[in-house]
Amino acid sequence: MCAADLDDVWEDDEDDDDVDGHGGAYDEPEGELTYSVTEYLDEVQGVLTRELRGAWVQGEIADFKPTRSGHTYFSLIEEDDEGRRCVLNVNYWRGKQAQLTPKLARHGLVLADGLQVRLRCTPNIYKVRGSFSVSLDDIDPRHSL
Repeated sequence: MCAADLDDVWEDDEDDDDVDGHGGAYDEPEGELTYSVTEYLDEVQGVLTRELRGAWVQGEIADFKPTRSGHTYFSLIEEDDEGRRCVLNVNYWRGKQAQLTPKLARHGLVLADGLQVRLRCTPNIYKVRGSFSVSLDDIDPRHSL
C-alpha cells in the first residue's frame, strides 16, 4: 500500500463516528489480543528460536569486524534472483570464538571477507534497536571455501 492509498483510508475514516477521538481507526475489537512492543518482540524472539535455532545458513562473509571486546561482527551476503544484495547480520561472540578457533585452525580456515561459509546459527531480536541478527554457534569447515 503506498502513501496515496493510506491518505484515502484516513479520509474514509473521517466520516466515521469519532467517539474516541481517533476516527474509530484504533478501536480494538473485544477479545482481540494487542501486544506491547516488548511483548511482541519477545513473542517474535520465541517463535524464531523455536523454529530456527540450530539452522544452517550459507553465504559469503562481508564487513568482517573484530572489536576490542573480543566479539566479531560480520554479514552473510548473497544476491537474490532479482539481483538484490541480501544481508544477514552475524554476531560471533568471544566465547564462541574460543571454542571454534581450534576447529578452524585444524582445517586451515581463517574467517575473512569473501569466504563462503556454512554456519549454524541462533536467531536474535535486539529489542533496544528492534534489529534482527543471528549468533554463530558452529561452522561447517567442509562447506567453507
